Amino acid sequence: MVVAGSDKAVSNAVEASLRVRYGLTTRRLAGSDRYGTALAVGAWALDEHRAGTGFTAVATGMGWPDALAGGPAAGAHDGLLLLTRQAHLPSEVAAFIARHATTATASQVLGGEPTISAVTENELRTALPEQ
Repeated sequence: MVVAGSDKAVSNAVEASLRVRYGLTTRRLAGSDRYGTALAVGAWALDEHRAGTGFTAVATGMGWPDALAGGPAAGAHDGLLLLTRQAHLPSEVAAFIARHATTATASQVLGGEPTISAVTENELRTALPEQ
């Protein structure tokens, strides 16, 4: 079982209870923040489960509704969900996109202004292909 997030997001006690109570083997995927954690989950999906970057959805990291709906939609297309800040694209997200942009064939920015600024959307549109 994958535990997404640091021990601040999902406590070690919760992770331990999953192992003990249900006999699960756990693997924690975490970054320095929620944006890094989304990248860690994306990299794990690419490496371990052959998910692709053909479809990439991007949602704000500061609110849950767009990501909650967009995650399963991205997964249904064997794609990834990445998170961004409202005012700018985090540098680690931009670097991840740059590494994988050659395999991307479609993208979707989830949420409009003011959730994701026009500046951030332009940064994403430059890095990702049109939907």
